[in-house]
Amino acid sequence: MSFNEAYRERIGLPFETELTVTNLPEVLEKTAWAIPFENFRILNKTSLEISKENLRHKILDEQEGGLCYELNPLLYYFLKDSGFSVSLVRGEVYNAAEDKWSNTGRTHAAVIVHDDSGDYLMDVGFGGNLPLTLVPMTGDLVTSSNGEFKVTRLDTDYGDHVLEVKVKDKDEARRIGYAFSAVPLVHVEDEMNEIRHLIETHEKSKFNKSPLAVQLLEGGSQTLTSSSMTIWEDGEKTKEELEYEDFVRLARERFNLHHVFEDRGEG
Repeated sequence: MSFNEAYRERIGLPFETELTVTNLPEVLEKTAWAIPFENFRILNKTSLEISKENLRHKILDEQEGGLCYELNPLLYYFLKDSGFSVSLVRGEVYNAAEDKWSNTGRTHAAVIVHDDSGDYLMDVGFGGNLPLTLVPMTGDLVTSSNGEFKVTRLDTDYGDHVLEVKVKDKDEARRIGYAFSAVPLVHVEDEMNEIRHLIETHEKSKFNKSPLAVQLLEGGSQTLTSSSMTIWEDGEKTKEELEYEDFVRLARERFNLHHVFEDRGEG
């Protein structure tokens, strides 16, 4: 099975579906519903170097999820294989609740697709904040089932654009999700492995300390940590406190993630 076919099978996209910019939002939705945002291999210390082959093995063959520097390169390779002109870019996540940048460096990766109709930001690696649609680089506001999204030209220490997000049922107003540079990366795998190293080792990284899995659902989202399970469904939030054994069970049952911890060595 080719990489393209394996990606389609993983997300439930028929092999015969011809892709254009018009139906790429369907790819984003199906990817978000099928592949969780998760960091289990970091905590297990079994992470893989970023390459097309390793991404296929981990996410398409082994049915795992990943973080932005895995999920968005996976999408990038799929789009390239599908005939699109695409670039990977880097940026810095903004924590609106604490009113500060992540302080881990430019550790967010995203995709830009270049089309005759314009350039569009695409992202399948931003947890529960995914646009689920193409966000035009022109500054036009777009909406999807997950909220409102807009790319704005703004010079920061981390790039020349920002993605603004207003997640449905969660945000009262648009906020900065991350800043990024629109300059395409040249050495893609080197850059992604640099991000991987920072996320795995940086003292400010929130992904090297405790397990996290986030997945969008058709009617909301689900978030799992080692101590709680939170589900948003039709605008209603439920949160359940968990014992560690429940975390392992829900990781398998709700996220189809079987590479969980054998003990409490969570970082």
